[in-house]
Amino acid sequence: MRLGTSTKAKVAAAILTAAIPMVGSFSASAQQMAANTPDFSRCDRMSDANPKGAISCRIDVLKAHGAAADVRGAQADVRGAQADVRLAQENVLAGCLGFLKAQKAAGKSFDRPISRDNACTVAQSMGMHPN
Repeated sequence: MRLGTSTKAKVAAAILTAAIPMVGSFSASAQQMAANTPDFSRCDRMSDANPKGAISCRIDVLKAHGAAADVRGAQADVRGAQADVRLAQENVLAGCLGFLKAQKAAGKSFDRPISRDNACTVAQSMGMHPN
């Protein structure tokens, strides 16, 4: 089936109309990709005078870019591990608070105020077994 010129124009207009709202949602992603794209401008300037040097330059730029990405990845791994530690601490605290809540519901009284800092110590003194 062959489309007439006006039909092609209508289809193109419909595609453009549908695509325009999506452009804004990709701008942040496009900016992030641009920031993570290696800069070969120095290599491009030498490409006419020294083609082999330009290739070597591009390799060096890619290696440096890869090393920087490895550093960012390692930093993200550290942040993830720190978050895992904090989550584990919160889970332990939640267990202690749950134990203390059950003790209170059972009619037990506490000889001191309970806080985040002493909840597990108090719970363990009342018989909670550490995990």
